[in-house]
Amino acid sequence: MKVRQWAWLLLAGAVAPFVFDNGPDPVSDGLYRVVDDHGRIGYADAYGVVRIAPRFAFGLPFANGVARVTLSGHPAAVPGSEGEYHRWEDGDWFCINKSGSIVKCPSSSDHGSRP
Repeated sequence: MKVRQWAWLLLAGAVAPFVFDNGPDPVSDGLYRVVDDHGRIGYADAYGVVRIAPRFAFGLPFANGVARVTLSGHPAAVPGSEGEYHRWEDGDWFCINKSGSIVKCPSSSDHGSRP
């Protein structure tokens, strides 16, 4: 059986990959989520270079050039999951592009994709 392991050395002011489903956040649309020592979300490229500094309370992965993010809210357990699954509640959501600028969020009818 092959076991995969992952670890990061965190220095003051450094970021680590956001942990999702028991592992590091996968690269999506060229970026993956990172978290700083204050729990804020940002985004790094596949080489680990931070492209959008952590400043969001939470953010979803990038898709089609945009990510849905929020500056507020809190995690809450999904009912019936016995605390295993969580979602983000009470945030004022908006979208950013890959440079971190605020952009119009695609409508939910745009190919049925995130964000």
